Amino acid sequence: MICLATPRLLLRTWRAEDRADLDHLLSGAASSVGNLVDGIDNEITDPVGTLQRAWDDDGFGVFALESLDDGGFVGLAGLLPAEANHGRSLDMVWRLGNGGATAAETPTDDLAAEALMAVIDWAFGLLDVDLLAASVSADDAASTATARAAGLSNGARTLEASTGTWVDRFSITLEAWREPGERTTAQREPGEVRS
Repeated sequence: MICLATPRLLLRTWRAEDRADLDHLLSGAASSVGNLVDGIDNEITDPVGTLQRAWDDDGFGVFALESLDDGGFVGLAGLLPAEANHGRSLDMVWRLGNGGATAAETPTDDLAAEALMAVIDWAFGLLDVDLLAASVSADDAASTATARAAGLSNGARTLEASTGTWVDRFSITLEAWREPGERTTAQREPGEVRS
């Protein structure tokens, strides 16, 4: 099991008991902040198994997020294979709901940025990747703020043909991540635990 810790969150691989929380988060029943989570939806018979198999197959994937305060499930954040192959690049996804004591006391976009920064640090520190990118609905102000708070730069705005939705593409390069500068406390080296 791969785990990362931030000041308020544990990012970990998936367990079977996460199914109900994940179903609730993806159903839209919970208020949430997050980017487009294509390929992870209720059409999949076993979403937890699908997310866990990605770790086994690819060596990276989407983390389950839990509150360090109470162990409650608060969402997901992680990496998927890139929509368009741009060399050594991966796409980032995140979605947080309003569960757990930490999420109840903290704006979800703050927790999402904390989780996303840990994912960025982990990916650039351990994976052979040059670019991390994320697609965000152009009218989603909270997810746009999350992407910017995590250090991503805004790129092109495109029209998603299948949905008619405008989408902003955010990204960060390995080179930009390595540049010295002021980093928030959530952008520190996350602790990795394997068990």
